[in-house]
Amino acid sequence: MQHVNAFFRVFNAGFDWLSSRYGWLTGKVIRLTFLMLVVYAGKECSPTIAACAVVTFLLPSDVARPICYEWPVFQGDRVS
Repeated sequence: MQHVNAFFRVFNAGFDWLSSRYGWLTGKVIRLTFLMLVVYAGKECSPTIAACAVVTFLLPSDVARPICYEWPVFQGDRVS
């Protein structure tokens, strides 16, 4: 009976260690995924926001507003 108890004591210790490592790894992956999403969104949005800011700064508002909303770049389409 002592051998069985020793086996399960070692098994439970290993299982606890593995569970804690899995939780740590899962947390890191989720944080990294969120960080990459933020970086990607910033990369995709910043040229649009910057270009619209330049257009609205250089042109009067009645001219710049239609440009910012009607340009394909600002509607999410790719310009080749």
